[in-house]
Parts: sequence; C-alpha cells; structure tokens
Amino acid sequence: MVGIYRRNTCTHTLIAAPFGSATGEEVFGFNRRLWNAHVKATIPVQDGGVGRLSYVAVDVTWHGSGRVQTDDHHDVVKQPTYTYIADTRDSARPADATGQITQDGTSIFDGPAISAAMTDTHFESRTISTQ
Repeated sequence: MVGIYRRNTCTHTLIAAPFGSATGEEVFGFNRRLWNAHVKATIPVQDGGVGRLSYVAVDVTWHGSGRVQTDDHHDVVKQPTYTYIADTRDSARPADATGQITQDGTSIFDGPAISAAMTDTHFESRTISTQ
C-alpha cells in the first residue's frame, strides 16, 4: 500500500492524501529473516477514492542493518456467548533504504532514506462459541 501525505508545514493543513495498492511477488519481495526487501511497481493512487487518479512509481530496496526485535501479543476476549483469541508476532529490524519514488513523473524521493525499518507481522485468531 502506498500513501502520500502532503501538508502545509506552516498551518499543518492536509493538502492531499492519495493512496493505492499493488500486490504480488513480482511487486514486493523480502527475506523472512528481514535481511533485505525490494519493491518495484507503478501504483494507481487516488485522493480519498474520488480525486484525480495519478500514478506513483516505486523502486526501493532495504538492507537490514541491526538486530531483529520480536514482540508477541496474546489477547483473549471472553463474552457470554463466545471467546475470541488473537495471537500476533511482530518482528522488526532497522534498515538502510535507497531508491526512487515518483508521482506522475515528478520525483518525490531519490536516494538514501534518513530512517528506515522492515517489519513482518504474523496474525492468527479464532472464535470459540460457548453456547
């Protein structure tokens, strides 16, 4: 998913927030141990789903540069008629990222990122009826 947020930094007013998505192994690839990741796609984006359609070209590569940190979360919600159980495992690693991002041919980003990270989230849930 791509989101581009344009704000007036003096008044903190949101000017535009177009978003869109692309899927598939040919678009995004990564190593499950978060050693590296790469995305390359041209993604149609639209502001609020109703604005003018434009295109964002993304070609960015990340290389892991620190240790992986993993957080596990276990949530249980008990209600009179059911129990909901959710387990989440988040893994994150600092990274060095470099690449290019353009919108309708205009450069938005070109070069190394100041700050970057890679994350991998695994989510599993189940609902158990108690009736």
